[in-house]
Formats: sequence, structure tokens, C-alpha cells
Amino acid sequence: MAPKRKSSVQPEGSQKKRRGTGEEDSFRSAAEALRAAPAEQHIIRVDPACPLSRNPRAQVHEDYDCTLNQTNIGNNNNKFYIIQLLEEDGRFFCWNRWGRVGEVGQTKMNPFPCLEDAKKDFEKKFREKTKNKWKERDHFVVHPNKYTLIDVQGDAETQVAEVKVKGRAVGDTGKGLPARKSTLMLAALSGLSLGPFQCPALLPVWASIQAFSPQVDGGPVRSEVKPCSLDPATQKLITNIFSKEMFKDAMTLMNLDVKKMPLGKLSKQQIARGFEALEALEEAIKGPAGGGQSLEELSSRFYTVIPHNFGRSRPPPISSPEILRAKKDMLLVLADIELAQTLQAAPGEETLQEVPHPLDRDYQLLRCQLQLLDSGVPEYKAIQTYLEQTSDTYRCPALRHVWKVNREGEGHRFQAHSKLSNRRLLWHGTNVAAVAAILTSGLRIMPHSGGRVGKGIYFASENSKSAGYVTTAAQAEHSIGGHPAPAGPRKQVTPMHCGDLQVGYMFLGEVALGREYHITVDDPSLKSPPPGFDSVIARGQTEPDPTQDIKLELDGQQVVVPQGRPVPCPSFRRSHFSQSEYLIYKESQCRLRYLLEIHF
Repeated sequence: MAPKRKSSVQPEGSQKKRRGTGEEDSFRSAAEALRAAPAEQHIIRVDPACPLSRNPRAQVHEDYDCTLNQTNIGNNNNKFYIIQLLEEDGRFFCWNRWGRVGEVGQTKMNPFPCLEDAKKDFEKKFREKTKNKWKERDHFVVHPNKYTLIDVQGDAETQVAEVKVKGRAVGDTGKGLPARKSTLMLAALSGLSLGPFQCPALLPVWASIQAFSPQVDGGPVRSEVKPCSLDPATQKLITNIFSKEMFKDAMTLMNLDVKKMPLGKLSKQQIARGFEALEALEEAIKGPAGGGQSLEELSSRFYTVIPHNFGRSRPPPISSPEILRAKKDMLLVLADIELAQTLQAAPGEETLQEVPHPLDRDYQLLRCQLQLLDSGVPEYKAIQTYLEQTSDTYRCPALRHVWKVNREGEGHRFQAHSKLSNRRLLWHGTNVAAVAAILTSGLRIMPHSGGRVGKGIYFASENSKSAGYVTTAAQAEHSIGGHPAPAGPRKQVTPMHCGDLQVGYMFLGEVALGREYHITVDDPSLKSPPPGFDSVIARGQTEPDPTQDIKLELDGQQVVVPQGRPVPCPSFRRSHFSQSEYLIYKESQCRLRYLLEIHF
């Protein structure tokens, strides 16, 4: 077993505790959670570009492996350096690969007659590139014009198990999986996803191969997977929101390599350093010009700790609130992906040979009840009308499924606002990569400073306001290339594909608005409603026809559900907002009620 990797770079800057204002900022809370996460044990693989990687007997000696990165915008530097000490059949080699991020680069491999000589060469090269001693890497210090040590994870340390489905081990020779068996097994063992829509007929087998198995010493474990207890629609939902292929697609939209990162999968601690780099950039953007480090230097630092693939183009500086907001969104999505994947990787207490179906296990990890609604019940019909009446006239999404959501503990938290009247069912669009995290942790206060209505949770009364992000997701994430991100800080929808259809997920939340404070011009400084008010509404020029509103009774409370087409609002015809945006500044003022699967 490969030894546990040591942590690399010490967090830069002051470690002073920051006092939160209002509810905890999700940006900083995500960073703290990543920092506090225990270091995981991983297998260090031989660099795939090395000729020795094709020899199963070749391996990295202990933890003599490092990935270095250096970005300097002024000099158009965006380069990496990989160093590994390899052993093969009693022989030792020092492998070096270097070049521009996103390219294979140049390589060099030096053979050595003994281990000590190879170690000396490795340590010499490490010090030459970083100005740090290898033995002191736990206290790594970043030096100007030198490389930075990046925490890149290898493959998770797992035990391969045979999985028995309906009395037959998946690995058995027999009928049923003649051509696809090896492909499915390879995908499962390599941690790749074949995607939920590529071969629906094989989905149960594909899921079964990924089943959790008891950790038993002494060889392979034969485990029989119980039948899945979820209905087919919920099975597909759970498959989608935990899909590795979907996570990779989401990162592609963020200008990151489909291999999760151009230099490999970053550790939680490394992502936390990205949060710190963005905090420094935020202070510099808000502060007076000429003070402290330049935006170019701070941007170079961010791209160094969170490697990006810009090809041969000069890395663009992060120089505006819009670009900073897109990068914050990127790290929040990465943190949500880490949460979803950590949930899946969490060890279970199962010790019997019969194990739960993997979809049941993933569902239980959400700590959230999802009840699929029948299309004939009044709730479903009201939601369908709400969707159809407030969606884009030229591209109305089709409602496929609706789940009633009951998050663990959220109902009790919501009771704190039981005396607040004026409750509405409102839309909230989200990136599909964040659905699992939202079902687990709820909607959180977004971290953006500079949002049009400040720092809160954004909702809309018109579906087209939220669903519109399906088409602008790529633009928002690629805003560093020129076009600014959308002004509103609501999360975007990242669609999945099912044939020619795009599949997205949206939430409907019961929002306790109480006494509304109305604005018609941007106010990015807001962090709470003015005294005496409970919410802030950026009133738009249109609003769903209030004469068509109905009310649903949810847990004894009357909740308004719009049913009419948007109509002009004469009192707000000069508003800077074309459609209304509803803001709350306490996470507890919203309770997730429904999750919708929609096809575009």
C-alpha cells in the first residue's frame, strides 16, 4: 500500500478569524470545510506519459512524487513540472516531465544504480524548481519566479470486490453481458462513468458494479446486491446527480480539463487555497488602486494553485467583480462536487455479504426524502401550470417529473418563521452538479459581493428568469474570455443530454417573505433587509398576473402559487429589472418543497 501523502503548501496570509455578518457565508464555510477535511489515502500512479507506466511492475517509490505549477501572467507563463522517483525490478529512475499546462510537454528519464542516488537527484531537482527542501515540504514556502507544489490526488485506495447480482457474480462468465461486460467492469474499476443515457438497459448492472462492498481481509469479497427500492424516475435522478460524467461536463464548462483538472484531481486542501487566493483578489478589487500586490500578481497566484488550461493564450487577469464572481461560482461547484463524491466515498457500516443497492445507498446519503408526485394530483397540476405560464414563450421546457422534497431538519428550522405571513412558491435554478449538495445542505447564502441585490439567496416568480441560465451557463463560466457573467448571482443550470433533449433540474421553494422592501435600481451593498422588513424584492417591469394566483396549504400555511401569464406592472414600468427577483438574507427563511426535472 502506498504511504499517505503529506500535505503540501501552507496557507498564505493571515489566519485571523473573521466574524460573520448574519448567517455564515457559504464561500468561507466551504473553504473551512475543505481545510478541515481529513487527508485521504491514495495510490500514487506512474505518470501515464512515462514509458514505464505500461509495466505493471513499475511503481512510484514511497511518496517521491510531486506536481509543480507556475503561472505568471506578465510573462505569459502557465507551466507545470512533474517529478517522480520510479522503481522497476530493482532498478531506479528519476522521471521528469514539463511544459505548458494542457500539453504533454517534454520528458526526461535518468537511470540510477542505487536508490540513494535516485533520491538525491529527485531532491536536487525539487529544490532547483521550488527553492524548498523536499524533507521540509510540509512547510512549503512560495518563492517568486519558482514553482508551487500542488496537491494532486491519485486514485482512491479501494478494495476490488466481486458483486453478485441475482445469484451470479458480475465477473462470472455466462450469458447476459457478452460484449459490454469488460467495458462496464473497466469503467467501474477506473472510476469512470459511462453516462446515464448512453445505455439505459445496462444501467442496473453498471450501478451494481459500483456497489459498496464490505472491507474483509484475505481476498475478493462476493457480495449480493439487494434490488433497488426506488421507483425508476428516482433511480434515474440519483444516477444523474451523482454521475461522474456530469461532474466532468460541469468542469468543462468552467474552462477546466475534462480529467477534472489539467494537472489531475486537486485535493480538498488545494481547492481551499483557491478560496484564499480569491479572497485576496476580492480585497484588491474593492481596495484603492496601487495598494498591495497587483491584480496581475494575485491572478497569477490563483491560476498557480488552481491550474487552468488556456492553451498558448495569455492567462487573463481577474480584474472585475464579474470575473471574480464566475471564479467563485467555479470553486463553489468544485466544492459541491467534492461533497457529492465524498458522500459516495464515505465508508458504510455494512458487514454482511448482502449489501444495499448503490442507488439506495446514494439516496440515503442525501438525508432527504424525495416523493415522486403523480401527474394527476392537484400539486403537480398547479406546478405544471406555473411552469407553462411563466416560462419562455419561444422555448417552453417540458415538465418530466416532480418530487416533493423533505430535507432532514429543514422543517424544524423553518418553524422559526412560522409567524411570518406572505409566503410564495418561487423558482431557483441550479447547476446539476450542485443538486446533490443542495439536497444535503440546503440553499446557502451566495458569497458574491457586487450582486445586483446584494448577498442573499435569489428566487424568481417567473420560470424564464431561472430557466434562462440553461443557455447562459457556458457563457457565465467562460466569462474570463471576454463576455461578463450575468449580473444576478443565482446559480446556473447545467443541462445533461438525453438524445436531442437537454435535461435540467430546478427547485421550487416556499419562501417566507414577510414584509417586503421594494427596490427598482441595483443595490449590491445589501446584506439584510432594512429594519422592519423581512425580504427585499427587486420589482420587475412584469409579474405573473396576481388575479390568477392560487394558494396551496403546506404544513398548515397558505402559500401563494402564481398561475397567470406575466403582465406589465405600471407602477414599476421604469424599473431597472425586467423581471422580479426575490431576496432573503437568512437561509432559514426558505424551505425546499419541490424538485423538478425539465426537458428543453
